Amino acid sequence: MFEMFYGNGWSFLWMICPIANIVVYIKYIIRMCHSFGWYGAKVLIAFFFAPIAIILFAFGGDPYRGPNGNK
Repeated sequence: MFEMFYGNGWSFLWMICPIANIVVYIKYIIRMCHSFGWYGAKVLIAFFFAPIAIILFAFGGDPYRGPNGNK
């Protein structure tokens, strides 16, 4: 999933570092939401309820727009 949202699959290694993983997780959620066209309040919902947001991305009608949110 890091390759889909960051464009680089090796970014997941930052999740091993104790403090950096919090920053990487926040950026991951934001990029994940922007990749499907979610902005504003939907980003906050996805931050607090990430498993539900992932299910909505998988089965919802929002198209995937790429790592930076543009087609």
